[in-house]
Amino acid sequence: MNPVAEYIRKNYHSMDDPVTGSQLSAVFGVKDIEIRRLINEARSSGEPICSCGKGYYYSENTSDICRTIDSMRGRIQKQENAIAGLCSCCASVIV
Repeated sequence: MNPVAEYIRKNYHSMDDPVTGSQLSAVFGVKDIEIRRLINEARSSGEPICSCGKGYYYSENTSDICRTIDSMRGRIQKQENAIAGLCSCCASVIV
């Protein structure tokens, strides 16, 4: 488990009291993008790091995990829509 995931697992267990990416950046002395990369790595390894509008937290609660998955799928759909829009501007792009 990477140090960011371990820190979240030990200290943050509720969407009512999450840790922000900025707080994690300050604790670990890295940029926000590195925090997001480490959280993605942990999630990809099966760590149940959930997120809400206020930050990240560790939860094995199925509804928390599903809520995070739904949020991620929504962001994926918005990216797909943006890609489709850009492709419509360029006939040479194969979708």
